[in-house]
Amino acid sequence: MLVYSVLLLFLTLVFFFSLKKRKPIFLYITSLLILFGIAWLRDASVGTDTQTYLLQFENLELYDTTRYFTGIQRGWYYFNLLFSSYFNYDVFLFACYSIIIGGIGYWIYKESDNYIMSLFFFVLFMFYFGSFNIMRQYIAISIVFMALLHFKNIKIYVSLVLLASLFHFSALFAYSFLLINKVKIGNIIFVLCTIIISFIVGFFYGDKLTDTINTLMWLARINEGVQGYLDAYGGERNILPNLGINSVFILSYILSKTKKNLYLKLYFFYIILFNLFGSMGQGNRIFLYLQIPIIIIIPWIYYRIKNRIIANAYLGYTLMYVAATAYISFSRNTADIIPYIMR
Repeated sequence: MLVYSVLLLFLTLVFFFSLKKRKPIFLYITSLLILFGIAWLRDASVGTDTQTYLLQFENLELYDTTRYFTGIQRGWYYFNLLFSSYFNYDVFLFACYSIIIGGIGYWIYKESDNYIMSLFFFVLFMFYFGSFNIMRQYIAISIVFMALLHFKNIKIYVSLVLLASLFHFSALFAYSFLLINKVKIGNIIFVLCTIIISFIVGFFYGDKLTDTINTLMWLARINEGVQGYLDAYGGERNILPNLGINSVFILSYILSKTKKNLYLKLYFFYIILFNLFGSMGQGNRIFLYLQIPIIIIIPWIYYRIKNRIIANAYLGYTLMYVAATAYISFSRNTADIIPYIMR
């Protein structure tokens, strides 16, 4: 836990420094390198699936026909095969986190109004630590966000999303962004009604949505892992975290100067889908592609609020929510990231 405490203290100090100097590039690169080093040097015991990745890498022939390497994500097998044939696991992890930290880091660099603030929220929202568990999906996520930098070039975007899906089938969900971008969210009354209704239906009448989930079983033809996601539907939900994440979006939407921002639209759809289907357990990983853009949205809104009192109140409320999220995650040892052991 000492490593995480020092990391969070460092990022917090850098975060407050960045409020005065919005884009301290040296500190940003330093922070990225620290995040890269912690992830790359962790032991196989750190992270729920880390041991599985190591076993797959070292015994590739035994896992050839498992769901991790079948279907469209066969590319993950050849990625493992390349590094297991010519390199060792250290080099393999180096490549994986070069893609994850490098890709997401570059996306933040190009899109954020404050690099450090976005990176701070990337860590505190537990996205970074999530990669200790679902590393393969975070490789796909990183490539998808790199694709978003070319969103206006349909050929490049489609190609990069397809590349991401070779690592994890869930990346195909990013094709829906093309449709989401065309949606006009509407006024605050429409947004509030949609959020409230989806929350009530999903939280109190979630069992009624089972048939809707079952109609998606045909997606298992793309990859058999889909069924595991869908079968997980029906788990328990906690009302307070659900209300918290809804309140953060509502506040963000009210304070946003324009409602046409793609990342704001993506987060709106995340709220709706999470409200309706948040009891999907591991299936919620599909929604990460919609959720992570919040780290771009927060500084985007913060620096466009002219009234500094309101701006700081907005940031303060968001910080309280994200701090509570991190505290709960560390307390429950989400994804088995504690204790941190260096290999």
